[in-house]
This record gives sequence, C-alpha cells and structure tokens, in this order.
Amino acid sequence: MNFNNNILFLISIDSDAIPEFFWNTTTDLIYPISYSIGIIQDKIVDVVNEQAQVCVSVSKGHWIYFEINDQYPDAELIITTVGRTISMDKFWRENDKIYVFDDPEVTYQFSFYNIFPVVAATFTPTDGGIINSDHPSIKIIYNVPVTILSATFGPVDAASQLIQLDEKSYFYTPPGYLENGTYTFDIDAQALQGKGSLSSSVIYLYFSYLPPPQKSLLETFGLAIFVGVLLGGIGGLLILFRVKNVSIDGFIYIQNKKILPFFKSVIVGPVSIKIPHENLSKAEFYVDGTLKDEVSSFPVFWQWNEQAFMKHTLETKVYDQDGNSATSGQMEFFIFNLTKGKHS
Repeated sequence: MNFNNNILFLISIDSDAIPEFFWNTTTDLIYPISYSIGIIQDKIVDVVNEQAQVCVSVSKGHWIYFEINDQYPDAELIITTVGRTISMDKFWRENDKIYVFDDPEVTYQFSFYNIFPVVAATFTPTDGGIINSDHPSIKIIYNVPVTILSATFGPVDAASQLIQLDEKSYFYTPPGYLENGTYTFDIDAQALQGKGSLSSSVIYLYFSYLPPPQKSLLETFGLAIFVGVLLGGIGGLLILFRVKNVSIDGFIYIQNKKILPFFKSVIVGPVSIKIPHENLSKAEFYVDGTLKDEVSSFPVFWQWNEQAFMKHTLETKVYDQDGNSATSGQMEFFIFNLTKGKHS
C-alpha cells in the first residue's frame, strides 16, 4: 500500500490473514502491528434510505490492524475517524469481514450505503423451458425476502394460485388443459426491506396434459331446466285451479293485455279501467283510498299511469241519474310501472 508516499507491505509470520508487522520499503524499516477486534458501540439503520451507520471502538496504541464483521458485504462503505477518511487501500473486505490498517484512533465510523441487495430471481425451469406432464410446475427463488404484487401465465391470473414456500421461494402450477403453445410467465415482486423490486418475464413452451374441465349439468342445461320448471309450475297451477274449482279473478297483465292467470293481478305498465255504460252520471276512481279522478261523460276509458311498484288497491264508484251508487270494493293488485304519464 502507499502511505504518505511510502510503500508498505504487511507481513505475517504464520502466513495467515493477520499480519504482525509492516515493512516500509522506502525507509527499509519494520514496525510491529497490534491486532484487535473492533467493538461495535452503536448501530443505526435507515431502512427507507437503505443506509446504516456503525460506530466501532478499538484499544489505542501503536499501528493497529483490526477487524469487524461485514454485515452488508454488498453495500458501499466509507470509514471515517476524527474528521478524516480511511483510504480504500487501507481496508479490505473478504470472508464477511472488514479489515482496517491504521495509526489508531479510539473510534471509527462505518457508513454503509445501499445496504439491501438488488432483487434477483432464478426460475426452474429456466427461460425457454418446457411445461408438460413431466414438468408441470415453476419454482421461483429470490435472493431476498419479497412479496408478490402480480403474476400471470399467458391469459391466466396466477397470483392467487402461487404457493409460498418461504419468504424467498414460490411455487406455481399452470392449468394442465390450456392450448398448446408459447406462454409468457410475468411476475412482479417487491422486497420486504428497502425499495428494491423486480419485474420478471420468462417464456415457456407449454404442452397440455389434462382434458378441459366439463361443464356442470346446470351450466349446460340451465336455461332448459329453468323453462321446464316454469312451464311445469304454470301447468300445475292450471290443473290445481281446475281440480279445486277455484275461480280465477287475478291475471298477469302486460300493457293491459291478459297473459297468465295468477292468484293476484300482476300488472306491468299502467292500470286501465273501461266503463261502457252510458246511463251513468258520475264515476270516481280511488287508488290506495285516495281519489285520483272523477268523470261525468260516458262511456269512459280511465288510466292510472304513475310510477308505482308492488301492492296497491283500486276502487271504482259509479252513480246513476237517480243518485244511486255502486262500488267495486278495494281490489288488491301488484304493479310494476316505471313510466309516468298523464291520467286519461
């Protein structure tokens, strides 16, 4: 090493990693070196900025060669002490250790930058591999703990089908019944510590090895079953009406057209009442007990056309020329009318 324009060599008696002397070839002098293990006094880790500060103390004496464990072997490192920076040729990093050669001070500051490794992944099978009955699955191993943000295998959303083996390893088996062809496996991962992330794309040759799943009976014949049940139910009701001699007053109406018999009238659209008689003096129309309209000219065709839903009551009262009256009584019906128009 070059120290103050002097060329120095570290000398180990036992030819091990720890020197006992250094030789100044410029002055041809040999100096003893003390060996020490630095004591970590404090450590501050800034996860957001991916930095760490480690304060180390050593016993003060003559020239010293000390070591500490290298906790972030892939991170950038700057060593300072008492306002000066230790040059890079006076410290070494190997075997997860940091070795420092210096005319000693009491404390040293080790500053690590970008302390978290760049996220990397290995895939088995590798890019260009084959997915078939012999090799149906993909294994993904990361170098750091990650969480998976998204994953797709061609058109298939694979994220929910991933099996997490541990914080660094995942396992995925594509469906065995896809069409033969080339598929891209895309997966996005975020490191659990730091800002690191990785988007990977791996291409596989895929060969189907399972038959496609069969549709259930309901999926295949669902509409036919529904129509059959509906027609059967209607037929059963009609038979019930005939056998029990039930009088059918209620009907299902659509736009005032009688469609199917029912226990209660079900009306889709506005309600209409026709009074053909001409020898009447007045007619009144009540909905839910409220007078909606009255007429004095006959014959008449009256229509209730308001937005209405579910059950309501309708009553019609008529009067003749002599003042006599008659009422239909309150008749219940179900209505579904989305339009709103004028009464007529």
